[in-house]
Amino acid sequence: MNEGHFVKNIPCPKCRENGNDRSGDNLAVYSNGNRWCWSCNYFESNNLASSRLHHKGGKRRSNITRNVNLPEDASPNYPQEVLDWVGKYELGESNLIQLGALYSEQGVYIRETHLNKLLIFPFWHKTENDLVLEGWQARIFGNYTKARKYYSLGNLQDICYRLKSGVVDGSKGNTLVLCEDILSAIKISLTGYQAMPLFGINAKGRRHQFIGIDNLIIFLDPDMHRHSLEEASILRLYGYNVHVILSVKDPKEYSLIELKEVLNDKITN
Repeated sequence: MNEGHFVKNIPCPKCRENGNDRSGDNLAVYSNGNRWCWSCNYFESNNLASSRLHHKGGKRRSNITRNVNLPEDASPNYPQEVLDWVGKYELGESNLIQLGALYSEQGVYIRETHLNKLLIFPFWHKTENDLVLEGWQARIFGNYTKARKYYSLGNLQDICYRLKSGVVDGSKGNTLVLCEDILSAIKISLTGYQAMPLFGINAKGRRHQFIGIDNLIIFLDPDMHRHSLEEASILRLYGYNVHVILSVKDPKEYSLIELKEVLNDKITN
């Protein structure tokens, strides 16, 4: 397919349907009339008959495939700027190393945008013979706008990334705390609760990943109160026992002692 050259970014209709793309710039428009969403892989062809969003086994696929690779210079050598940032949330280098986080000064080029100075959290899938990189999410410390502090690669809606005690935990506990970002998930997991970052993807779209869990706690950032309540209402329709924490702070901004008290109070009351 001849993609032509990049022209501009506009809102993605499929992301908007699911309550995402709040910055309104997920869909790339090309000079030949094609349009492609870097987030959900929605694709519109200049031949309208072929415009589609593929669904197979609950996974979204487009006829444009993206290879999931790490930047060539990615390594566990974190600059002081990154360590100072995680340090604000009572986290440190050891927490990053436990999750295999990497840093890339070089970064990546997305269309005509250079995203550099990336703290990358890779998501690996273990097969019988190998580890496969399914995707990653990066906190951008270099070139970014206020609306774009994170960049993700891969089908993150298919990745079930649960943490307990600061490490990846594939088991299903009695309670799972749903939050927005990885640092909040790390912080919550250090209180003894299992946590799962949603990566900006609606919880209802992941509901099959919660089967067998007794209690779900939705603990999103302060600007997501209404969204949290809406998500809880929908999940309850599917039979889940859902609690909602409407907080004035991001989860990661609490001290560990405060965070545990907030979570314990929600479960017991």
